[in-house]
Amino acid sequence: MKKEWIIGFIEAEGTIGRNKKYNKPIIELTQHVSDYNLMERIRMEVEGSAKISFLRDQTCKWMVTEKKQIKEKVLPLLMYKGLYTEKKVKSFEDNWLKVEDIAEEMKGKDIRGKGVPSKEWLKGFTDGDGSFFITITKSKEYKVGYQVRARFEIRQYEEEELMRGINEKYFGGVGKVSKGGM
Repeated sequence: MKKEWIIGFIEAEGTIGRNKKYNKPIIELTQHVSDYNLMERIRMEVEGSAKISFLRDQTCKWMVTEKKQIKEKVLPLLMYKGLYTEKKVKSFEDNWLKVEDIAEEMKGKDIRGKGVPSKEWLKGFTDGDGSFFITITKSKEYKVGYQVRARFEIRQYEEEELMRGINEKYFGGVGKVSKGGM
């Protein structure tokens, strides 16, 4: 499992927040219990960071709340290539930069990823937010009497620039990018 995949998955499925009462940074991922092994692999890749807990509604949660783990394990992961979605950059700025230790660590640094994300990032992001569809419709225009269409979609709001860059780099610009997604 590559770092970029984890970052892409966190950007799709994760939460970057802050416990306002104690001014502590928080990062979490919540998945169905059937994805426990995936969550465990992520936990181990982030060098054994926080444990995974099981919730009542058939979900499991990986959550890191200790400043030391955030600073030593999670922040370097996020800084490896940066964050690409405006939503996660804003969440980072609105939450983690309000924590003195993190703000000091980030002085003069930018959390924003540069250019178009890597294929590994896109794989992680797609695993979190991508969808694949097959539609079959009756059609007299085809010998078999049916038309089969395959569709790939990543639906992101307010991420048009990112989606356009991904479309150009990885799909040769043949995809459609609209206000609601790609």
